[in-house]
Amino acid sequence: MGALGQLTIPLAALGNVALWCGDLLGAASIAAESTSVAAAIGSHYPPTITLRLLAMRGNEREAVALIAGTLADAERGGRGMGGTNADWAAAVLYNGLGRYDQALA
Repeated sequence: MGALGQLTIPLAALGNVALWCGDLLGAASIAAESTSVAAAIGSHYPPTITLRLLAMRGNEREAVALIAGTLADAERGGRGMGGTNADWAAAVLYNGLGRYDQALA
């Protein structure tokens, strides 16, 4: 029935709940599952949980690369939500690193 195509959306919601509850290991597991599902079905849903998880962990190198890639994909494909999530991740990352001018941008 094509329901698999929608699976990345509830996984993103579940991953957000894990993040907000401080369950970073659970969020990482959900992010891995979401990435696997997206690859299997050819989904272009933005890697929301991975973006947020990397930002919350302060993993600058990986977060910056994924943020840039997500912003480029969003710009090319007209997926505004991907860009919004990438901007949010950048703000959280840079606030956590004490780089407030970059967070504001």
